[in-house]
Amino acid sequence: MPRVPAHLRERALGMLQGGMRTADVARAINCNVRTVRRLRQRYRETGRTADHPRSGRPCVTTPAQDRYIQTSHLQDRYRMATTTARVTPGTHNPSISAQTVRNRLTEAGLRACRPVVRQVLTRHHRQQRRLWAQTHRRWTRQTVSHMSVELVQFMSQLLNLVMFIQIFTHVKFAENKHRFFC
Repeated sequence: MPRVPAHLRERALGMLQGGMRTADVARAINCNVRTVRRLRQRYRETGRTADHPRSGRPCVTTPAQDRYIQTSHLQDRYRMATTTARVTPGTHNPSISAQTVRNRLTEAGLRACRPVVRQVLTRHHRQQRRLWAQTHRRWTRQTVSHMSVELVQFMSQLLNLVMFIQIFTHVKFAENKHRFFC
């Protein structure tokens, strides 16, 4: 069951101080009777209705490791989060996850780069692209708008099919280290 919001806690306390029964207060703010009893007990002990502070999940990295993650990514802009995770030891585990590195970088306002996964263009691919661009360089919006809707749909389906085949038959990491998506 979700936590009772602060304004409902105050309202419940006012109802209790006004003389309402615990069960009626619980029904009015739509929570369990035990919750209202604990709220009354907490108010008697502390004089407040606020929740006690919670520690939450302990951090896997120390502040020094967080600084190391930030500085290493500032020094090498193309460094991947997985690389940093491999070389950074955790406080409880032998290693930290790449997602932890990404979270620390996001907290610092930085982003980790990911390698581009795409088809490596061969000389033939470049020639085919150049040839297509040269033959269609005079196309305008009017040229495309005069085509029938069926032809345009057929061409887009054909293009999607060709791209699908190219992507799934020739997927490789970019060979150049500096081809990253940041």
